Amino acid sequence: MDPGAPSLSVKSASPPYTSRARRCDLLKAMAIAPIDDNGYLTFSPVGEDTPIKVRLDYPMTLVGSGRTCEIRLPKGPKRSVAFISWPDGKKIRSIDGHATLNGEALGDREALLQDGDALTFDGFTATFGGPERPPNLEWNAKGDAPKTGNVLWHGNDRYNIDPHRPFVIGADPECDLHIPDDEFVSSFHCRLFWDRGYLWLQDLKSRNGTEADGLRVSVVSSLPLGLHELAIGDAKLLLGIGRDPDEWRGFVAKSPNMASAVGMVKRASQMNMNIVLRGETGTGKDVLARAYHAHSGRTGEFVVLNCAGVHTEMLRAEIYGYDEGAFTGADEARAGLLEQADGGTLFLDEVGELDIEAQRMLLPLLSGEGRRVGGQLGKQYDVNIVAATHQNLERMIDRGEFDGEFSLKLGPPVHIPPLRERPEDLVAIAWDTVRQHYGGHSLSPGAEKALKEHSWPRNVRELWSVLRNAMRRSKSVTGVLEAADLDLPWRGEEPRSTRH
Repeated sequence: MDPGAPSLSVKSASPPYTSRARRCDLLKAMAIAPIDDNGYLTFSPVGEDTPIKVRLDYPMTLVGSGRTCEIRLPKGPKRSVAFISWPDGKKIRSIDGHATLNGEALGDREALLQDGDALTFDGFTATFGGPERPPNLEWNAKGDAPKTGNVLWHGNDRYNIDPHRPFVIGADPECDLHIPDDEFVSSFHCRLFWDRGYLWLQDLKSRNGTEADGLRVSVVSSLPLGLHELAIGDAKLLLGIGRDPDEWRGFVAKSPNMASAVGMVKRASQMNMNIVLRGETGTGKDVLARAYHAHSGRTGEFVVLNCAGVHTEMLRAEIYGYDEGAFTGADEARAGLLEQADGGTLFLDEVGELDIEAQRMLLPLLSGEGRRVGGQLGKQYDVNIVAATHQNLERMIDRGEFDGEFSLKLGPPVHIPPLRERPEDLVAIAWDTVRQHYGGHSLSPGAEKALKEHSWPRNVRELWSVLRNAMRRSKSVTGVLEAADLDLPWRGEEPRSTRH
């Protein structure tokens, strides 16, 4: 943008900026907001050689000099000038005619923003860009981001960020990263911390602000996986963000009981050991079974059999396959699920639904042996078996409904705790769901409290449903979900009786 554009000299504009200390006056944020690639504005204040890039962190961003504005213009009339929103695209609407787009007054109309559009807000000029993040500088010099955890580089010094305590950066000697002799770094300038499964960057009301990837951080913003450049005063820092160390292949395991279950699954997959995942409906047994297969490093397929959906008479052909002419309608040979899973993993979902006859017929399967229906010779297959059930198999054995030998060969049980017994995981799963599937939304403290108080009889599956309906129901212009939006229909309900 041309610094000498006429719109920069209007009377309502601020006096020229004369120091970096005053540049931070441009931004004042009112709430926590995640960093998403929703685009950014580049301001060119009078007298400044370096433009100020501001990330659009909110589903609706108010621009103006009023106290409720997310982007606050200094020393202007106390009013909102425009708002920018993106539920269905990057749109701008002027308030009382005080904003222009590409030299034309917006009036009260709404307009779609395009890359490079020129905007004025009460005499301040800016250009719109995005949603692509500006290129970071010199990342390759430090290599790739870590797979898990976080690493911060300051020059040649490397710092590992502890996920269990904040990492503070500033000029004070007590800071984790002490940056002395920089007049633009505040005593306690900013901090990095893990929360809700994400790494967050918080500006601690510093004099000159904090930048991530060339864009000014509002108050506190989450950072996605990968490599980022941070600007703190004159210091340039490189930050590499890996997965949450308490997350394993998409499965959050901060609670001790869930961490124990995940640990057992990891060990079993590395030892090629068959296991039985036992837990209530909706606890994520199928997700954990896929994680078992991925962690095993096996090159074969992950094959699923829903035991509740197959008739016993058809089960043998489904599992072992059949030769041509083996029975009426067998016009050509077909490989069974056991053969398809050779070198991989066969997942027997709802194994407790099999009747005794089917269990005894499948005993050779658990040793990797199989013979096609109509075939003469059996074959040994290299396959891992993961079973899952919500049933209490011990009670079923006592009642004569489940075969003891079949249960023994299925492998050791791994108990998957229900969501109500995983309080440390609940909020992290909710935030992860909101961030991944409903970008631009967040949870209020009241919503988090309501989630924790609910008994979740239908577990994670119910949580996903509640959040999805809350997104549709919410009328929040800032994208923050409140407790009322959740409308939990089962709040206060006693947990259902478990059968395992």
